[in-house]
Amino acid sequence: IVNVDQQSETFSVVASLQLIWLEPELAFSPDSCNCSVKKMKLDDLISLANKNRIILPGFTIFNQQGNRWSQNKIIFLESSGKITYQERFTTTLQAPDFDFQNYTFDRQLFKVRVDLNVPKEIFAFIEIDNPAEPLGEELGEEEWTVIKHYSTIEEIPFDNNLKKSRFTRTLEVRRHLNFYVFRIFMPLFLIISISWIIFFLKYYGRHLELASGNILISEYRRVWKKCIYRWSP
Repeated sequence: IVNVDQQSETFSVVASLQLIWLEPELAFSPDSCNCSVKKMKLDDLISLANKNRIILPGFTIFNQQGNRWSQNKIIFLESSGKITYQERFTTTLQAPDFDFQNYTFDRQLFKVRVDLNVPKEIFAFIEIDNPAEPLGEELGEEEWTVIKHYSTIEEIPFDNNLKKSRFTRTLEVRRHLNFYVFRIFMPLFLIISISWIIFFLKYYGRHLELASGNILISEYRRVWKKCIYRWSP
């Protein structure tokens, strides 16, 4: 997770996607190429599938917003016909389930929905025996932390009263309380405290000095946050 836009209800990710399926018609003898695994590009696999009249499991990221920028796409074809497709990409996903009722102690759900573009009778997602390892603590987003993640598989309507398979990866996140304590609560408490001190001063000249200083602190904090936002990587 590299960015969360709460106003637009979207979040940006750098993600890895892996699809594994079996195509017995593409099996080959290791002696033919003196290899047990062939590495190929996506176009090569499509050409090979068209030549053998094989349907490939195309997919769509259902809640994707805009383009998906692929860093690389790699395909491995084993001699048994087992195909492994791996893609590393960057994209923006929709998160329409934001609920700010308990802000700033709220928890949100970030979901990645992947749909297969063929009926479930041809291809369907299945549960794997070894689920993904726990996510790391540092995900690139300083305001949020992932507290739980899980996957679900469901069937959704397709064309001609058919159904297709959908894989959903759900990340349950909560806000870093320290982020708001040091960025918002403490600066506001300092500014309000300085404003109240004015009423306890005996000399009116000190009132003007503190009021002017308070205005400068507020302006400095605003400019500082703007600079941090502009120059942060």
